[in-house]
Amino acid sequence: MHTKITYKGFENDEVLDSMLLYMYGKCAAIAKAREVFGKLQSSDIVSWTILISGDGLHGYNDKALEMFDEMIVDNVPPNSVTYASVLKSCSTLKTLPKGRKLHMEIAEEGYDSDFSVASALVDMYAKLGLMSEAQDIFDSLPNRDLVLWNTLLSGYAEFGPDNKVLHCFPQIHLDGLFPDVITLACIVRACGNLKSIIIGQKIHIQILLASLLLVCWLTCMPNASIF
Repeated sequence: MHTKITYKGFENDEVLDSMLLYMYGKCAAIAKAREVFGKLQSSDIVSWTILISGDGLHGYNDKALEMFDEMIVDNVPPNSVTYASVLKSCSTLKTLPKGRKLHMEIAEEGYDSDFSVASALVDMYAKLGLMSEAQDIFDSLPNRDLVLWNTLLSGYAEFGPDNKVLHCFPQIHLDGLFPDVITLACIVRACGNLKSIIIGQKIHIQILLASLLLVCWLTCMPNASIF
């Protein structure tokens, strides 16, 4: 399709160029993505963000941060998607100074109330073991999904204190959410660290009941798929 677009003379079409950049980024063809990006007549926030996200998605986190700095030098202001992508790269690389600087910029720009950006901040601080910062941002959000809860629980399960994991567990239900495998794994780990056999057994029962319900559902619906 890229060859066809070039042959038809549509190579300088901004929409098509963005789609080509997106395709190569998603397919991990980062070199081709950069080649397309380098030929753009004008690089806007969309094209910059696609490239930065693609770098981070496929493990080129150092390059993602480098491209972000180049974008700032190019006087292209980041948006919420850009910030969320760069924060994920900071989480992976565990670069706290860069992450804190980004957090300050995000607060100044008013993006700290954006759910995707706030979630990325919680993830970054939790992975770095700074649970107080992660909790503060988490508490500032009016709505939380299970992914965000699991991010917080994983941080506490990794860095402690373990009793915070058990404290958070009932609140997940209050948010109208049902724990998944990641949630339960964090709870079981915390129970083991705290030597809390009673709570651990209760969680074990929940896991068995959930498994039984799934088997019953699949038995009653033979054509159903869990995927």
